[in-house]
Amino acid sequence: MTATPIEMLEAYVRAFETLRSDDVVPFYLLPCTFIRPDGVWVVSDHETAVVLVNHLIEHALSQGYRRTAISEVAARSLAPTLTELTGIFDRFDAQDALIDRFGFTYVLREVSGQWKIAVAIAHDPPTQAVPVF
Repeated sequence: MTATPIEMLEAYVRAFETLRSDDVVPFYLLPCTFIRPDGVWVVSDHETAVVLVNHLIEHALSQGYRRTAISEVAARSLAPTLTELTGIFDRFDAQDALIDRFGFTYVLREVSGQWKIAVAIAHDPPTQAVPVF
């Protein structure tokens, strides 16, 4: 599927733009954990992943969604087969007007040469990290 975490991220976003859950679900390593400010979901099987992705697609379509731009991406290797990606997704409608902006943090795991999302966190766009000690 993808050779690097960044290539996986780009392919994942292009898959979401198709607005077909069957194109999106293969990017998740099941079970997969989804975290948003309004809740946490553990998706353990393909059928549940399809339901969740269809919900995400319906929400995007309700805003007039057309495409996503990725910015401020940072990658951090956690182990040889584990990587953290953070950044910002900007979503645009058919007139190319910004309709949504949010931060993401993904923990990816490489399985059989393919990077997949094990944890997906949607959050406010990142601000400058401040050391606490």
